[in-house]
Amino acid sequence: MSNNIPQSVLSDALKNVLNGRKVKCAVFLTYMFDPGFFELYVLPLLFDRTFGQEDNIKRALLDDAIRDIEDIAIFYDYNGLVSESEPATLNYNRFSLRRNGIFHPKNIFLLIENKSEDGEEEFCDSLIVGTISANLTQAGWWYNVESAHFHEYIEEDAYLEKDNLISYLKMLQKSIKTDENILALDNILKFLRTLSQRQQASSNGKYFSKFYNSKMDFNEFIYQCIRPHISECNLEIISPYHQNSSDPSLLKDLTTDPAPVETRIFLPMEDMNTIAIKKEYYDSVSSLKNIHWSTLPKDILNDTGSNSENDRFVHAKVFRFFNKEKKWDFQFIGSVNFTQAAFQSVKGNNSNIESAVFVDCSDNKIEPQWWLKKLKNEEIPKEFIEEDENKEKSSDQILPLLIMQYNWQENQLKAWYEGDPGQLSCKQNDIEILIIKIKEKEKWQLLSTSDADIIKERLKSSTFIYVSDEKNRFARIIVQEIGMEAKPSLRDELSPAEILQYWSLLTPEQKAMFMIQKYQKLLLGKVTELKQSHHDDYVVSIFDSFAGIFHAFGHLNEEIFNNLENKKENPAKILLYGKKADSLPVFIDQVLNNESEEYVEDYIKLLCARESYTQAEKKYPEFVNKYLSHHKDIIKKLNNLEEIKKNLNFSDEKEKIRFLEWFEESFFMEVKK
Repeated sequence: MSNNIPQSVLSDALKNVLNGRKVKCAVFLTYMFDPGFFELYVLPLLFDRTFGQEDNIKRALLDDAIRDIEDIAIFYDYNGLVSESEPATLNYNRFSLRRNGIFHPKNIFLLIENKSEDGEEEFCDSLIVGTISANLTQAGWWYNVESAHFHEYIEEDAYLEKDNLISYLKMLQKSIKTDENILALDNILKFLRTLSQRQQASSNGKYFSKFYNSKMDFNEFIYQCIRPHISECNLEIISPYHQNSSDPSLLKDLTTDPAPVETRIFLPMEDMNTIAIKKEYYDSVSSLKNIHWSTLPKDILNDTGSNSENDRFVHAKVFRFFNKEKKWDFQFIGSVNFTQAAFQSVKGNNSNIESAVFVDCSDNKIEPQWWLKKLKNEEIPKEFIEEDENKEKSSDQILPLLIMQYNWQENQLKAWYEGDPGQLSCKQNDIEILIIKIKEKEKWQLLSTSDADIIKERLKSSTFIYVSDEKNRFARIIVQEIGMEAKPSLRDELSPAEILQYWSLLTPEQKAMFMIQKYQKLLLGKVTELKQSHHDDYVVSIFDSFAGIFHAFGHLNEEIFNNLENKKENPAKILLYGKKADSLPVFIDQVLNNESEEYVEDYIKLLCARESYTQAEKKYPEFVNKYLSHHKDIIKKLNNLEEIKKNLNFSDEKEKIRFLEWFEESFFMEVKK
C-alpha cells in the first residue's frame, strides 16, 4: 500500500505557520508537561532567531528574549508532570488544573503581529490555533507518531466556530486558581470577539473547520458536522487508547445509525508481541460486521521504513470519514482518545476536558485512499495486556489540588488547597523544607514571611516541590510564580558599565552576542578573543564617560517609551521595576553600592535614572500607578544622594551646594523644541 498520509515534523510545522512573524501572546494546553524540554526545544520556536546549543547559554538568552512576548501561559494536568523532567526556570505562567476526569487537551494559541501589506508601520493581528495530539514532552514532539492541525484566524474575518473557541477559553479562565489576570488569555479572547460569527457551515461544497470544546459528547459533535454523509463514507479510527470493555458500546454508537460502509481501527501495540488492549475488547470488536483491525504503513511506524522492531508509539488521535468516488475527506483531529471519558461532554462526572477540530480536507482533484491496512490473522500477535495501563493513579493516592503561589515583587507566599484542613509536608531532594498548616478548605491562605523566604531561596535551584499529607497522599507540583519581573536573571550580574553598554546596543542580535561572550566566560570558562583584547578598555574609556552614559540612557528611554506607546507593558515593566541583570533598579543598586570612587560619573548616572522615572510619571501615569509602591521606593533612593554628593570635591562647600542645586534644576528642565 502506497503511503498517501500527509507528514511533517511538528516543530517544522509550527515554524512554517509562524513564518518569522512576531508572537505577541502564547497559550499552550497539555496533559503531560516537561518544563525543561519545553523551555529548551519548544519555546525557541516562537522566535525568528537561534539561541545556540549549550543549555545554560540558551536559557539565559531566552530569559531575555521572552520579555518581548507580552505573556506566555502553560496549562497542564495536576498529575501530568513528567517524572524525570528538569524544573521550570524561565519567566512564563504555569498553571495546573484538576477535575474528576483529566485535563487532556493539547492546543497552541499564538496571537501574531503582522506587518501591513504596504509595508507601513501599521500592524494587524491574527490568531494561530494548533489542535494537536502531542503533549509538551520529548516523546510528543520528537518520537511519537502524532497528529496536528494549524489554522490561522485573520482579524475582522468571519468564522463558524468563533463562539466555540470563546466558550472553551472562558471555561479555561474560570478553572484557574491565581491572583493575577492571565494577559495571554485576555488578549486572545479580546481578539476573538472582533471576529464575526459566520452563519453558513459550508461554501462551494466544502465545510468550514469547526472547533470541539468538550461542551457536547464527541460523537454528537461528529454527527453535527457530517451526519448526512456518514452512511456513504468509510471510517478510520486511530487512537492509542480504547474503551477496553467486553461491550464496545462506544464503537457501536459511532458505527450504527448511520453506519459507515467499512470501518478500520488501528491496533495499538504495547510492543512487537503484545497488543495494547484487553483480549475481551479485541474479540468483541472483531465480531462486529464490516469492522477490521488494521495498521499504519511501516514507513510511518518506523523512522527508517525498514523492518526494524523499533516501531514508534502511535499517539495520534484521528477519526477520518472519506468517500473515494465523491472525493470527500472529513477529519477529526485532536486530543480525543477512543474512550468513554474522552467522548463524554464535560457534564459527565468522570469526563475529561478535551479539544479537537473538524477539518474538511476534500480536494476535487484527489481521490482519498485508505491510510490503514487491514491486518491478516497471521499478522496479529496473540498476547494482550492484562490491565489497562492508561488508568490514572487511584484518587486515594493523589493529594487534592494544591496551589502554592509565590509573589517575587512582594515576597509573599500563598496556598490554596482543595482538601480538608490539616498539615502538608513540603520537600525538595527528600529534605523537608516547610510544613503548611491548612486552616480552611478552598481558600487562599497567606503563609508566613519565613515560609516565603524559604521558597524564594529554593526557587533559585528548582520550582518543583513534593507535597504529602497525613493520609500519605502525595503530589509533585510546580510553584506558581507571579511578579516574575522581580525574579533575578539566570545570568550573573553585570557591572554598571556593562549595563550601560548593553542598553546602548541597537538590535537583539547585538545584545545576544554581547551576552554570549559574557556567558562563555562565566558559564563555560571560555574567553573570547574580543574579551581578551580591547573589550575591557572599550567599556572603561567609552561607557563610563558622560557621552556614553547619556547615549546609553537615550537608548534605554527610547526602548521603554516605545514599548509603552505600543501598549507592550511587559518589557517596560522589567526595565523600570524588575530585578533582571539589565533592569534599572538593579543598575541603581549597583551604582549606590559600588566602591569605585568615581563619584561624578555615579552622580550623573543616578540623575539620568531619576529622569527616566520622572518622564514615565509624566507620559504614562496609568502604567506607573500599577507599580506605585515600587516606584516610590525607587524615587526615594534617587532623591537621597547625599552620600554621593558629599564626596564631590569642591574648594568651597557653599559653592558646591549652590552649583548642585543649579545643576539639578537645569538637568531636569524640560527642553522646549
